[in-house]
Amino acid sequence: MPSSFPEVIPEVVRAVMALQPRSLLDVGTGFGKYGVLCREYLEVYGHASDYVKRSTTIDGIEAFRGYLTPLHEFIYDRMLTQPAEDVLAGIPDKRYDLALLIDVIEHMDKDVGHSVLAQCLRVAQWVVVSTPLFSMTQSAHHGNEYQRHRTCWPKRDFGRYPLLAATTPGDSLVLFLGEQDHPFFRRYRFPWSIRAKLGLLLDLLGLRHSAAALRRRLGVIVR
Repeated sequence: MPSSFPEVIPEVVRAVMALQPRSLLDVGTGFGKYGVLCREYLEVYGHASDYVKRSTTIDGIEAFRGYLTPLHEFIYDRMLTQPAEDVLAGIPDKRYDLALLIDVIEHMDKDVGHSVLAQCLRVAQWVVVSTPLFSMTQSAHHGNEYQRHRTCWPKRDFGRYPLLAATTPGDSLVLFLGEQDHPFFRRYRFPWSIRAKLGLLLDLLGLRHSAAALRRRLGVIVR
């Protein structure tokens, strides 16, 4: 389906707001949700100027033309309607500040997925990847053969890439890849065991509602 786990949305939006990309590539746009969110939180949220004034280049790749609607035409500067591996091969190095690969890679065979990941890292400074934590069966929804789930991607499969940070919201694995570090990624480096114990302590004390304030102070996410 042209959708993805909702738990991933805050992670992507926080990354986009922190990194403030001037150019962005959405690989596998589907419904167009992340194009909309990126437009909103880069150009509308906190800005009093005309909301249709564009300051960020947002391009999209969607191999299945049946998903394209007037929404895509309005949100994206360019929609490229070929398979991602074909489109990426023709994009110059570091053309984009950020590339999104959200719930896409599990629809590819491993060799194709690794090729797409490598190409994304070539054409973008940072790459945000999300994929299910477990193997899921999915058929060709809406007559789209690209929607079949073909592979499962545990974290070890990304060992060859420059990993800046990772997190597991809900049933998803979210990874932030790139050669250049950024203060935003440090929030995810708090040891997982300590983070879990901290969350348990908040629950026991009935202070889970204070997690947001704690997060701001420590730069971590307490789930």
